[in-house]
Amino acid sequence: MATVEKKRKRSSHARPTELTIKAANSSFIPIVATTPGVTMPSNTSLIAYSRPRATKKNKSNTGAAVEYIVHGATERIDYEGRELQEDAEVEKYFVGIYDPETGEVEVHAAPRVHVRREIKALRERDAELAKRSTAIEGYNVSRAILGAEFGTKKSKKAIERRDLNQIDVKDMDASVTTSIVSQIGENTESMPTREDLDKAHEEKMLLPPHKTEGITSPAEVYRLEDVVSKEELDVLWVQDWYEMGKSGVVQVPNNSHVTNRIAKLGLVKTPNATNTRKLKLLKYISILRNFYTFLTNRAESERLLLTGKEIEIRHRLNISSDLLSILLKKYTETVGGPTKEVLDDVEGGKELGRPRRKSSPALLTKLLNWIVIICLFVEENFQVDVFYLKDDLGLQTRDMLQVFTNVGCRRKDLTPIQADALGISKSEAKLHRIAYLTAKPEFPKPRARKKAGGQR
Repeated sequence: MATVEKKRKRSSHARPTELTIKAANSSFIPIVATTPGVTMPSNTSLIAYSRPRATKKNKSNTGAAVEYIVHGATERIDYEGRELQEDAEVEKYFVGIYDPETGEVEVHAAPRVHVRREIKALRERDAELAKRSTAIEGYNVSRAILGAEFGTKKSKKAIERRDLNQIDVKDMDASVTTSIVSQIGENTESMPTREDLDKAHEEKMLLPPHKTEGITSPAEVYRLEDVVSKEELDVLWVQDWYEMGKSGVVQVPNNSHVTNRIAKLGLVKTPNATNTRKLKLLKYISILRNFYTFLTNRAESERLLLTGKEIEIRHRLNISSDLLSILLKKYTETVGGPTKEVLDDVEGGKELGRPRRKSSPALLTKLLNWIVIICLFVEENFQVDVFYLKDDLGLQTRDMLQVFTNVGCRRKDLTPIQADALGISKSEAKLHRIAYLTAKPEFPKPRARKKAGGQR
């Protein structure tokens, strides 16, 4: 019942049906505050201040004669609101205050202020820097005066030259600054962007096309077709390895990594498409390893490449002419016109023009990158033990791991379970390092150039 009586009592004061609007006669002035881009704590209180508006001489004062300011603060930030000149001259704001007893709306002229924030620590720092700058400037002026009076001819000339070369931006008009900005824009148009630099870095990495985003397995980082073409796979034959597997273990000369993987994976026991594909990749690894060894023997390789003796190279590597042409095209470069020599070709002696070729450090790096990527495709989990491969290529463990790092791999030690599976001791396991590829490859970052004029 008490609730009903309360409701009846409240409803007994009916609001007036008509509103009366009148101009305010009191000295109370409401202020409209806006906070563009500023988020203030809800418990922050603002205090209003007023002062006579400063006016310039010989200029009519079109705005109000009083300037209104609001100020509030937290422990670390000051908030200050001021009127903008265009608001005072152009825009007018009014606030209506409604009195429910009389039904009157009292309209007040309301100035609008824009609240900005200022961090107290930064303000103190700027004040300290300005103070230091003033002290340094005063010291320089005093030193210049003393140097002009009592300095040597050399010091006086230096002071005069500094004063002549000093530029005061206050004396520049808009045309000078516009000209400087336009010249900077013209000179920087040809500068490479960050995307151009990243693209150039990828080209220098000497890698096949690869993905770094939107992939779920390491098999999607590279496409095998981009590493080994169908043309290359078609000229590789592994029937001899199948025949060797029937009578015993397949031994690949000077390729202990390939020999070890054939035995561990049991690829020659069951002839099928999957095993044949992996055997072809392993055979290609052995051929690329032999080709890399041939190129690193500079005296012998340059003698044969610069004279265009491709038939002798093919016989040394024991590969077909088609495959040799592919290798020379991918991992060497021409350095001159063709040579004319009578070559003892097995298909008949003909006078053929062979291009002069040579290798380079960049192309050798590319060859190593291709070798390790193919090694990753042989393994189901894209993990490679570098122990035998480093010996085949004549590299140290650190250098071999760096090659895998260049293609996006990470590295780890051999686990005790893996060591037991290989039948090796703990001391031997320390020599075995694993390079593995994940769905999030990590490529080396480009080295940042050192700034000129640094410490030497």
